[in-house]
Amino acid sequence: MHSVPAADDGAVMLKPLIAQHWQSFSDEIGLEAAHLVQRQEMKRAFYAGALGLLDIVMAELQTDTFGTAMIERLHDEIRDFADGVVAGRE
Repeated sequence: MHSVPAADDGAVMLKPLIAQHWQSFSDEIGLEAAHLVQRQEMKRAFYAGALGLLDIVMAELQTDTFGTAMIERLHDEIRDFADGVVAGRE
């Protein structure tokens, strides 16, 4: 089991999950070779998408309809878009 590091005040410090996914995405598409403005805009769009998804999840948590089916629906929609990108449709 891995221990989670603590801050100086004893609070648990968690690794930033979205930042990890951003870095993986950026590395995968070779964004380090892009112009600074393009990298900045891409990162903003990436985080905006993450925020949009989180807003959906948080709103659904307030209802009785949230559950595995909602997560699967979100996953399927995002995966379909990614498949469309690979196929040249998006």
